[in-house]
Amino acid sequence: MIKLDNKIANNIKILSLDMISEARSGDSYLALSSSKVFSSLFLYHLNYNNKKPLWEGRDRLVLSYKLLPSLYSSLYLFSFDLNIDNLKDYKKFGSKTLGYNADEFGVNVSYNSGDSLGIAAGISLGERYLNKLSKNLVDYKTYVICTYDDIMSGSGYEALSFISREKLNKLVIIVLKDNMENDITTDMVYNENLNTRFKSLDFNIIDVDEAKFGQIDEAIDDAKESKKPSVVLVNIDYNQYKISDKYNNLHNEPLNEDDINNIRMECEALDSFNVSKELLNEIKDNINKRLIKIHNKWEEKKNSALNNEEMRANLKKTLRLGGTLFAVTAATGLLLGLVEWVTRDAIRRAELGDR
Repeated sequence: MIKLDNKIANNIKILSLDMISEARSGDSYLALSSSKVFSSLFLYHLNYNNKKPLWEGRDRLVLSYKLLPSLYSSLYLFSFDLNIDNLKDYKKFGSKTLGYNADEFGVNVSYNSGDSLGIAAGISLGERYLNKLSKNLVDYKTYVICTYDDIMSGSGYEALSFISREKLNKLVIIVLKDNMENDITTDMVYNENLNTRFKSLDFNIIDVDEAKFGQIDEAIDDAKESKKPSVVLVNIDYNQYKISDKYNNLHNEPLNEDDINNIRMECEALDSFNVSKELLNEIKDNINKRLIKIHNKWEEKKNSALNNEEMRANLKKTLRLGGTLFAVTAATGLLLGLVEWVTRDAIRRAELGDR
């Protein structure tokens, strides 16, 4: 019997490939390699509210735009405000899955290589600052799912150096280490040893095999408890998939129909854009058991803060001084990440000072 997390991963994989095929555009490789990471995060680790995506107590998720099909598939499976027709409209103008509106689901998306790391660093730094002012009311993890492009970029280097310098231990970096460029292997243009690089930055380094689901879940658990910034290196071997041509620009194009059908059979998926109601209900029951307690506990802390004068004063101070802190961050990616806090989370908490 297939476990629930594997069922979810299979459906994320197939739905993502369907979306890319329908739009005739997208990263087929990352649709394959990221499915287990998304399944593990949404099922076991991320704190969120699918009925209130901008809930202040949520964990933060940052990712590259190349991972949008996997994100949208996950949001649909985990009962966010998306339906199958929305998935079919991927990249269509005016659709809920256009690609430039993921923030309405509480997710930050980077549209330039390396920026995801800078944005995540800024959001994590914002948490540390606001955590102290709010006496632990603001208390979340930041997860960023990266590609090789992010790691190879100059802005990515700067962000990692900053993360190391600030010891942002509530930040978990997940690198999809697939060793593939558009039409060549990564080692033909990039031969840096990632383990050595992250070791020099004093990261908590966890190597996992993408094919072994349990390793991903255990690695994220390890990262959440670490006193250092953590990086999970997800090693991917595309030979496990029956792809007829591994060098045909699959970072930018859909798989051919035969390849999709082969993967569909392996995943026990019947038709395109088809998910059973039984699976959707099973997912809903599982996440409710985990998330309702977390949500209620945070709301109790928030309600307690409403009656605390010192807390209200601190949150007002957050708004007044936040801009000064954000302005001194030199890297554009960090600035964007911190601005997210000013414009969305910190301002929303202004209501505490008005009561």
